Amino acid sequence: GMAGTVFDAANFMALQAATLPSLGPKAQKYLAGLKLPPALTAVEVAEKVARFRALWASRPQGLEALCTV
Repeated sequence: GMAGTVFDAANFMALQAATLPSLGPKAQKYLAGLKLPPALTAVEVAEKVARFRALWASRPQGLEALCTV
């Protein structure tokens, strides 16, 4: 996703070859504006895992062959 926004085809090939040139001003501004969300606490992670497991337990039957947890 982001690679397509920031890099053109030439820069992507340079990235693969480990010779990526400096980013242009537009890309630098875009990257500087990106913010990571705060890390979840252990309690928040446990709550999300419990919610996922509850949702998974109520899934329609027959999905076991397609998905595993």
